[in-house]
Amino acid sequence: MISNKTLTFWLLGALTWLFLLGSPTNAAPTAISIASDLSGYHPLADTTSLVSRADKDPLPHSKQELKEKFYKSGPKKDKSCFFTGMDIDKAHNAAQNTADAKRQCKAAKLTTLDGIWNKNNIVNPGEWANKGRGEGDDFDAFLIWVSEIFAEETSGTSYLFIPESTKPRKQSIFFANEFKAMKDGGKVDKIAQVKFEFGKSPSLPDASKDENLWWKKSKYINREGIMKVIDTFCDEAAQARHSRQKTQARLRGLDIAMDYRPGLNWRPMKDKCVEQMMIATDGCDTNDNHWKGGGSRKDTDVTYHWAPSNPRSVPVEQAKVWGGCDGTRGGSYTVWGAHWAGDDFGSELLNNLKGKGISPTQWKFNYGGGDDHREWTAKFQTIIHAWPQVESSMESVAGWDMDVRCNIH
Repeated sequence: MISNKTLTFWLLGALTWLFLLGSPTNAAPTAISIASDLSGYHPLADTTSLVSRADKDPLPHSKQELKEKFYKSGPKKDKSCFFTGMDIDKAHNAAQNTADAKRQCKAAKLTTLDGIWNKNNIVNPGEWANKGRGEGDDFDAFLIWVSEIFAEETSGTSYLFIPESTKPRKQSIFFANEFKAMKDGGKVDKIAQVKFEFGKSPSLPDASKDENLWWKKSKYINREGIMKVIDTFCDEAAQARHSRQKTQARLRGLDIAMDYRPGLNWRPMKDKCVEQMMIATDGCDTNDNHWKGGGSRKDTDVTYHWAPSNPRSVPVEQAKVWGGCDGTRGGSYTVWGAHWAGDDFGSELLNNLKGKGISPTQWKFNYGGGDDHREWTAKFQTIIHAWPQVESSMESVAGWDMDVRCNIH
């Protein structure tokens, strides 16, 4: 006969065994333990269990994982290089191309960071759309996500080096610290974009030097001017006045366009067009006078971009409105100015001259020119003895109590 003590012992043992066997706290890891905190996850990341693919090298799921697994430790440097494995071209030796890119980073005394978005190492077909081709919204979202992380983890002048995937040709190198400044809504005083090409050492500019700034290229327009152009362009695009596949125009010396793939079931909407164009405009470099040098913005399948096409002189900080006029008794005039007529390529001045009844012809208007820091110069032919009307038109358009007298010879 089994004693009560023995029976109690065996019952306790059986209960303990059943508890250990069936306890949910000792079950195999599930997605719950991995996905319990999604705050640091990219929205497109695969949050299923990593157990089934533990022998593979997955894409990073969080900022912490990015830092722990993919950031290559090394001495702190003022400049850091972020290198991705997505630059492989099937037509070339993949290993050699990767090695060359890494060498170029190291040659520039940069720390490398690789293994992200390597199309030879995609671990789950559904994890990222396009499987590393470097195309599409998912890939753009991935780059933005990594850019934000990189900007947070670096200081000083940091380079985000992302070669193109299927065509290892030219691509931009972005300044991560300035990317973060734009992301946070801060003012970005200077941002330089350079081009990278395989087989050549990357050009890594000093953002503090004037030759790397867009206004050194003398192509710019002020914010009020581009807003007018964008409104006109988007209105015409919405009314289908531009061709399909590439809705574009040259308005007031600007190249402005919406690019989209052939066959896309889509039509331009003015409000959406204006919104995206202004994001491209205000997300780019500007100085205190709100001069804009162009911009590009991708939204789903459509890319919105614009750029000035005519060179202009370097804007003078805090300069007053001023102008000048030379004329002949035969009615040939050259007029110029700065800080007025700076966004409409002379259209308001021309219309004002016409309103004076002097019938200007042979109109030519160009930005730039002259050591006096004039912003633009206009030339035209009109009737004789018309300088009072010319002076009046200039003063009327410029405003700000500008006083101008034509030098007649």
